[in-house]
Amino acid sequence: MTSSADNAWAVGFSGYGTWAVAWHWNGHSWKQVMTPQLGPVNSLNGVAVIPGSGSAWAVGNADAKTLMLHWNGTTWR
Repeated sequence: MTSSADNAWAVGFSGYGTWAVAWHWNGHSWKQVMTPQLGPVNSLNGVAVIPGSGSAWAVGNADAKTLMLHWNGTTWR
């Protein structure tokens, strides 16, 4: 999901869904950004960027429970 040419996010998981991952595009390159791991099986399935705010929301699951994370401009929480 993108809000501008220099602010885009992609989310997913590594391995067999054991590690939720997020990548940020800054207009020049993709960088993996750490996400909290709330159980042994985690994944992120969607992300929405709030234009002009510097924040984003991601959804997925952690141990078969709903996982919702917020990017506050510094970290995912």
